[in-house]
Amino acid sequence: MRSMTSGFMSRIGKNATVVDTSAHYALADSKDAFHSIAVEFAKQLRHQGAILIVTNFIIAEVYGLLLLRLGRYVAFNYTSALLDGVSKGAIWLERVTEADERRAWEILRSYADQNFSYVDATTFAVMERLNLTRAFAFDRHFDVFRFKGQRPIIRLPEVSLRFV
Repeated sequence: MRSMTSGFMSRIGKNATVVDTSAHYALADSKDAFHSIAVEFAKQLRHQGAILIVTNFIIAEVYGLLLLRLGRYVAFNYTSALLDGVSKGAIWLERVTEADERRAWEILRSYADQNFSYVDATTFAVMERLNLTRAFAFDRHFDVFRFKGQRPIIRLPEVSLRFV
């Protein structure tokens, strides 16, 4: 499985997009409120040649969430397709490091008034480390978190999460 290197990171530019668990879930569940939006946005990302990024923690969370809500068949098949995308280079896998985990705990301490999951916090830490600003997500936490220097994450697609 591929992982990013500093040389790769210097070439990806601003179209690199972290794909959060919430986006994967919306893609997998045809009954999800954001399913059709997620499918259309995923097509746009492919058309734009965006580099799609997941962490090993996101993959684990996707499998667990799909297993819990949609059953083993969907969880296994969706995650298998995701891992095939990683193997074929269509999706880039970035492994969470020990330093990312330490930073995640700092984030969880700093945002004690928020219910960030550990996977959210590690994703934010990875995004900081790699200087990534875009996330395909339907999770309000991506609107709340600020990078050091107070820069926000660009959560895409731009849809209201107010009533979800």
